[in-house]
Amino acid sequence: MSGFLSLMGWTFLPDLATRFLQSTYYGITLRAGSPRPQPGQPRFAEHYRRIYIFVVCAYLLFTIYEADWELQRSGGDFYSVLGVAPDANVRDIKRRYRQLSAVMHPDKGGPYDAETYIRVQTAHETLSDDVRRFAYDRFGPEMLRWRECTVVRDFVMRGAKDVLGYYGIGALAIYALPKLGYFQQGMYWRWAALASLLVFELHAITRPAHPWFLTALVNPLITRALNPVFSFWAPALVHPAYLPFQAVALSRKLSITLTIALNQVVPYLTADTRGGRVQLQRRGTDEARVRQSLDELERMVHSVDENATRAVKMELAPFAGDPRVLESLRDKMRRWLVDNTVRNEPMTRDALQRTIARRRQDAPAGAQGNGVRIRKPLQATVEDDA
Repeated sequence: MSGFLSLMGWTFLPDLATRFLQSTYYGITLRAGSPRPQPGQPRFAEHYRRIYIFVVCAYLLFTIYEADWELQRSGGDFYSVLGVAPDANVRDIKRRYRQLSAVMHPDKGGPYDAETYIRVQTAHETLSDDVRRFAYDRFGPEMLRWRECTVVRDFVMRGAKDVLGYYGIGALAIYALPKLGYFQQGMYWRWAALASLLVFELHAITRPAHPWFLTALVNPLITRALNPVFSFWAPALVHPAYLPFQAVALSRKLSITLTIALNQVVPYLTADTRGGRVQLQRRGTDEARVRQSLDELERMVHSVDENATRAVKMELAPFAGDPRVLESLRDKMRRWLVDNTVRNEPMTRDALQRTIARRRQDAPAGAQGNGVRIRKPLQATVEDDA
């Protein structure tokens, strides 16, 4: 539901927020009595363009934060539940579970409810088993429902099936949406991003170790650089280390969000505001449409040519095999084309009409225009006029 609301927000929120911020900006920066830029003026359009870009970028940062917050709001991962690091060994996990069990067990009558204890117990059972821990790190709590899987290969094949299905739908969307008039810019980069994410996910679910950029770059930056600062100034911002399934889920959401944001920002970066309106430059889209129209026209011409050639061959089928008949037919068709071309010429038609009118004037009374008298052939008439 939140994902649908986020997509709806990309539809109308940037424009509404831009208009509100532009009005507020004029109210703060312009002195009382100073004329405000009005719609239709280049200055107003330029301010709208800049504020729109700022709003989209700010909303993009918010959606990134929201996506990360949704990953953490469900109570954290199993490592956070037990209070151990992602690289903790089985001995540390069991020792930490015994400590928590002694405090949280419902029989102790403490402040913890049964649901919290069950979550701690589930985390212990999952992380203390090497196969289930491998699957949890890569697929998250979803693997708890895969009861038919018992070994690493079963979990990998089950997860790979879901991954390929997800990216199959993504590839279909990237191919179909431009045909419907949406997301027509940056097609190459969308395909490149989709392929990169697919390779990243397949690498994450098939390798025995966590992705290197998590263990060597992202997680050390969070745990060693940012968390010490946040723990002193803002403890609520302390962030646990990312697991592979969390990085995959975040990258999926970011790919969709970035696609929508870039589709809205890029046209405004090169928009023309000199005419008082924000004229979006969509040259790539126009060129693609022109190329598509030319391709369709070329295919249509080839189809018409093939049909005409086939029809001519069918008409000439009775004369095939007799060169003399074909030569006679060719000569008659040539003469027919010449005669037809001459008769359709405007000058020829005018000469014929003048000749017919003059002959009708010389005809006896009652014989003009009745169409009964015999006229000379066209060739003889032209020779008489000459």
